[in-house]
Amino acid sequence: MASTEGAVSNTATSGRLAFILKKFHSLSGIVPIGAFLLEHLWTNAHVLGGAKSYDAAVQNIQDLPLLIFLEVFFIWLPILYHGCYGLYVVFLGSSNLLRYPYQKNWLYWAQRVTGIIAFAFIIYHFWTMRVDKVTTFAGVTKELAEAGNIAIYFVGLASVIFHFANGLWNFLIKWGVTTGPQAQRVSGYVFTLFGILLFVVSIVSLFAFK
Repeated sequence: MASTEGAVSNTATSGRLAFILKKFHSLSGIVPIGAFLLEHLWTNAHVLGGAKSYDAAVQNIQDLPLLIFLEVFFIWLPILYHGCYGLYVVFLGSSNLLRYPYQKNWLYWAQRVTGIIAFAFIIYHFWTMRVDKVTTFAGVTKELAEAGNIAIYFVGLASVIFHFANGLWNFLIKWGVTTGPQAQRVSGYVFTLFGILLFVVSIVSLFAFK
């Protein structure tokens, strides 16, 4: 009897831990990662005002106190957790896309594929820009001028933004905000338009580096 009760207790504890990790994974995609994405796209959009506008916006961030602390604990560690846990879910999960090619199955599949691409792109972006300290307009322009880099950024941005916008839609469902079919349908339209707007702004900003 004691061993049975212990097994049940361990199962319950494991279930609670899995629930907490899953919830934290969902929440981390919105705050702080989603918030950082919006800030990052906003900073990049300053390029539309010219090289001086972009360099000034980046410098304002570089001048923040405790910048390395903010980056490590509010950007890189959350991204590392969200990405690694996401990969864990991808490799353990299953999709019924071929058997049931419905919209939600397509979105389930697309969310996971774009998550893998987005995680790889973020690592690439961190290495080529942050590690190499490419922060100025001239430096970014030179980086993007290298063969294939524009294509990498185009695909990477598309994946990141789709993953974020669709993740917002999923977040509201999982956290019990949009519970009915109509609310989910309306929020789907809203986040589709939101994602398209973010993508257009990001791509226009990308091609402004020239």
